[in-house]
Amino acid sequence: MIKLIECVDILSIRKNSMSMAFCFVTWVVAILYLFSHIEMGIAATSTFILVTIQLISSINDIYSRTIPIKFMIFSMILCFLIFGIFYKTNALINCILGGVAAFVVMNLLILISKRQVGGGDLALMTVTGFFAGINTFFSILFISIVLTGMYSLFLVFAKKGNKNTEIPFAPFILLGTVILVLSNN
Repeated sequence: MIKLIECVDILSIRKNSMSMAFCFVTWVVAILYLFSHIEMGIAATSTFILVTIQLISSINDIYSRTIPIKFMIFSMILCFLIFGIFYKTNALINCILGGVAAFVVMNLLILISKRQVGGGDLALMTVTGFFAGINTFFSILFISIVLTGMYSLFLVFAKKGNKNTEIPFAPFILLGTVILVLSNN
């Protein structure tokens, strides 16, 4: 069985409940939008699966600062099954290019950030790249980085954090994806 949330205690739940609630509300907004504005087809189903993977990863990242690699491997296999069965060759190539680009770019970010970006973030963005494709991946990454930077600045100015404060990246990946979904009619 895949362990999704590790090292959760009551104090951690209380401390992080607002972050988790924000992630859940973001996910609900995406799902409501998908079901009300997009014809329910394989594209909407793929997006639903992606934001659900991101929600689970976000909750885990908030509570334990980890994203389970087994869950990410399962997610990648699920992506290949969906794209391999339901999409044409061009979509599958776009899927593969998105995942490879995500893997390469996130490895560069890990090196540049001196390992402040973690392996779980790498895995989640790789899954996101596989599901979203190459062009959409870069948009999600850009939005996620900008949002994380804005949140970091807020923490510094509010004197609630400093340059060494750990910030889970997965919730910003979820938020970036949902912003992109909402902005693309």
